[in-house]
Amino acid sequence: MNFMGNVKDVVCVSAQDEYIALKEITLKEKEKIGSNIKGILEISKDKAFLLDYEEFAVVVYKLGMGIVAASQSCSKIIREYGNKLENVYLIGTCGCKSTGMFAIDKTYQEVDLRPLGFKLGESPDQPLYYECDRDKFQDLPKGNSLTVQRFVIDFPDTSFYRGLNLGTPIIDMEDYAFMASFEGLRVKRYILRGVSDAGDGGDWVANTKNVMTDLWDKVSKEFDS
Repeated sequence: MNFMGNVKDVVCVSAQDEYIALKEITLKEKEKIGSNIKGILEISKDKAFLLDYEEFAVVVYKLGMGIVAASQSCSKIIREYGNKLENVYLIGTCGCKSTGMFAIDKTYQEVDLRPLGFKLGESPDQPLYYECDRDKFQDLPKGNSLTVQRFVIDFPDTSFYRGLNLGTPIIDMEDYAFMASFEGLRVKRYILRGVSDAGDGGDWVANTKNVMTDLWDKVSKEFDS
């Protein structure tokens, strides 16, 4: 196995159910005749595993849910692989009134400092949004995500979508922190989100495996060429 010698790509997921689903999917893929995955090595129990493609390796890493967990995990990824990384991907479920998969174009955070003179979504030390790289996944519909710290009860939620004019609202809990963590590094950043529920989490568990299967089918093609 290639082990950790040539890790240029890290695929991030957020929740434990997403991580388990992806591990099961890749284990089944490895068993197929002609699979490009030559081996799988768990490098941190319930947190990270490595896919060996002989000439390079891909690490799948669980960030944890929410902006704090995601930021902490991204910092660990940078410390471990930062000098080697070329691409980082965040793939996972999201809440949305539409269905299907989206390549995230811009990601915003839910912050409201209007009493201090800022516009909706603005903060003094961070940009209004981060833009993902756009040279891959051009066949997927584009969407803008809003990173929140909670499951949304009423969908679309309050004044944020009206005020920010985000179009089709995509709710997540990590996108903005993921993009901010790798800002300034020479690494390309991509986010793919698959709709699992209408923002309330009601169908999330039942739909997670199907969503992760579709997302992995899309992102794994980047490793099969």
